[in-house]
Amino acid sequence: MNYFVINKQMDYERGYLNGLEYRRGRLRLKKDAESGCFFSRVFDSQEDGCIWHRFTLDIGMRKGSGLRTSFYCFDAPDIVWRNRKTTVEALLRDPEIPPEEKRRALESRCALRTLGRTDILLHETAGRYMVVEVELERRESDNSVGDMCLYFPKETWMRFLPGIYSRHQDPGEFTDRFLSIFQSMHEDRERDISGSAGMLHPASADRRLLEELAGWYDLKDLYLWTDAKLRALVMNAPELTKKRGTVAGLKKYLQLYLGEEPAVDEEPDNPWGFSVLVPAEYFDDPREHRSLMRIIGHMKPAGMTVQIKASVKKKRNSDEMHLGIDSMLEGEDTGREQE
Repeated sequence: MNYFVINKQMDYERGYLNGLEYRRGRLRLKKDAESGCFFSRVFDSQEDGCIWHRFTLDIGMRKGSGLRTSFYCFDAPDIVWRNRKTTVEALLRDPEIPPEEKRRALESRCALRTLGRTDILLHETAGRYMVVEVELERRESDNSVGDMCLYFPKETWMRFLPGIYSRHQDPGEFTDRFLSIFQSMHEDRERDISGSAGMLHPASADRRLLEELAGWYDLKDLYLWTDAKLRALVMNAPELTKKRGTVAGLKKYLQLYLGEEPAVDEEPDNPWGFSVLVPAEYFDDPREHRSLMRIIGHMKPAGMTVQIKASVKKKRNSDEMHLGIDSMLEGEDTGREQE
């Protein structure tokens, strides 16, 4: 079975958004909008009269409240609008045309409209091309939509039954839909099992599984890491585990957290202490400083003390200077110490 997936920012930008925006991995209502809609790009099944199979989407609302989904099917990509010929794709992507006019222009092609449903059989829809419209209304705190998947062509378990079940005037309508309940459950489980290896890979795992994988390497305080940084941390965890308690391990660990490699210097008068130079902004917010102290504490050598100092990079004759190491401000103490 073939399918189209809508789950990335580019997928939404290829369609038309009104009152919605892509934020934190999901399609969400804008802060000042009470409702919004999304028209997908035109999906091409490459088969005239194609009967579409199923549509699923992930929502952040209870029981799909405030959700309406419409499906527009057609075999010809052209459309006549305002006495001129254009394409459905151009009509949908034109930001000057309001969504109400887009709906009116496509109304004759609307094959199905549903309210509050997140798993929809599309056996009543037929046409080579498909456009999906998702409308959201502000009903709850989390008005958002996640991954969408459009399956085609229609495939049902009726083909496994004797022909007598399909010989009636309304061939297999009840039996077809009844079997589709179990078919959908089976297809979902089969897809989960076939993709289980990818779910455990740091490059494709979701946040929950990333935290589970990080726990295998005894990585703590994961709430301090963004999704992208946590993904990079887990991918480098085998190497970091071998270097735990070393300067190289600490530098790599902080590079993943800070986005740049910090300077780590030994204290000449204290064999049990060392200094870490980090960007000055980590001294502006006490919470950032405390978070950084916790991060360093997980990778520093046991029993050693650490001072965090502000790093100010200046260029002088192609030399790089660090405030607190190459120079000091008289009467100012830039270090903070952790036992």
